Amino acid sequence: MAIPTAHGLARQLHRLLPFDHLLPGEHRGTADPGPTAEERILDAALARFAEYGVGVTTMSAIARDTGISREWLYRHFRNRDAVVIAVTTREVSRLIDGLAEQAELADDLESIITEAFSYAVEFLGEHALLQQVLRNEPDILSSVLLDQGGSVLTTAVDVSVVYLTAIAPFETEQAVTLAETLVRLVVAITLAPQGRLDLRDPAELRRFGRSVVSALLPAAVTAASAERLSAG
Repeated sequence: MAIPTAHGLARQLHRLLPFDHLLPGEHRGTADPGPTAEERILDAALARFAEYGVGVTTMSAIARDTGISREWLYRHFRNRDAVVIAVTTREVSRLIDGLAEQAELADDLESIITEAFSYAVEFLGEHALLQQVLRNEPDILSSVLLDQGGSVLTTAVDVSVVYLTAIAPFETEQAVTLAETLVRLVVAITLAPQGRLDLRDPAELRRFGRSVVSALLPAAVTAASAERLSAG
C-alpha cells in the first residue's frame, strides 16, 4: 500500500478533530474567489489575540479590526468564545496540514517522523498566539489543561496514530506507544524548550528528534517501510 498524498493524509487527520466542521471554507473548490467573511474575522481575531491577549479582546474590537459592524460579526459568531474555538480549530488545522506535507518531503521513515516531530515543535514554538498565552495568560492554558487536558492529549495521540499507520505498517500498540511518547515530548518542549540541549536551534532539535525516533522505531517496521517506500 502506498503512502497517501499530503492532501489525502490531511483529510484523514482532519476527521478526528472535534470542531473541524467549524472551519470556514474547508470544502471550497480550487477556484477560490478569496477569503470568506469568516476567514477575515478569524484573521483579525488571531492578530488581536496574539498582540493584546484573549482576555481583553472584545467582540467590538474584532469587528472593528475586520471592518464590519458588531451586528454582522454576531451573525457569524455568537460570542467571543465561539471565535476563540474557531481560531484554535483553524490553527490546529494548519498544523495538521503541515504535518501531512512532511510525509512527502523525506525518503525514509525515520526522516519523515523526525521532520514531522520537528515541524510540530517549531510550529508551536513560533506560534504568536500560543506564545502570548504562555507568557501573559497562562491561566487560560492551565484551565484548558486541567479541564480538558485528557481529551486534548487523547485527540493529539489519536491524530498521531492515524498519521503513523498511514505512512508505515505499524501495529496499533506500536503506533500508540510512539505517538504518545512524541506528543508528550512536543508538549514538554513547547513549555520548556531550553535545558541541557537548546531545542530552539533547528539543527539541535532535529538531532534530538532523530535520536528519539531511532530508539523508538521497531526494526521490523523500519525494514517494511523501506520496502514500501522503494516500491512506491
